[in-house]
Amino acid sequence: MSEVFSTGHKVFTFTDRDNFSKKYSGYLDNFYRTVWDIDYIEIVSDRDRQIRGVDKILHLKDGNKLHIDEKIESIKQTDNIVFEDKTDIDADKDGWLTEGQLTDYVVFYQVNMNKIYVIPFNLMLKMHLENRDIWMKSGRERIIMNKTPYGYYRGRIYLVPKPELYDYMATVGNIPSEKIEYSYTFS
Repeated sequence: MSEVFSTGHKVFTFTDRDNFSKKYSGYLDNFYRTVWDIDYIEIVSDRDRQIRGVDKILHLKDGNKLHIDEKIESIKQTDNIVFEDKTDIDADKDGWLTEGQLTDYVVFYQVNMNKIYVIPFNLMLKMHLENRDIWMKSGRERIIMNKTPYGYYRGRIYLVPKPELYDYMATVGNIPSEKIEYSYTFS
């Protein structure tokens, strides 16, 4: 799913990542039903809403809706959650963690670890905005190379240790870690 770029950066191929995500996205529907009282799940296919952070809309039995941005990873690394700051540094395009998104929850599924993380978007964004300068100075910034059908571009992510994320969510959002991290095996 990735190759090494001549600068030493790994290249992440959009098509491969998209196909991988589509392969596992359906499994998450069963998981969602264990967390929320769902009437039905709408898969979002229009590009405008996808760009604004919505992969699925969970229609709850009480009439409310939850907008979900799914991040499905095959990475074996378990210490951090990735915060995407810039999708394209050179064009100054913000990443998915930016104001103006429609997202209610970001759901990370680490396939190799059978771990799912359900993170309220508004708290994740607040944490990002409060800490990104500190993270940049402390060496948590990573530049990644992305390959699309239109060419290569450089993105910027921050690696946020899970204990730090849990502490922030508990302190600022009053959300305990057991409401964020789930061990889940799909049958």
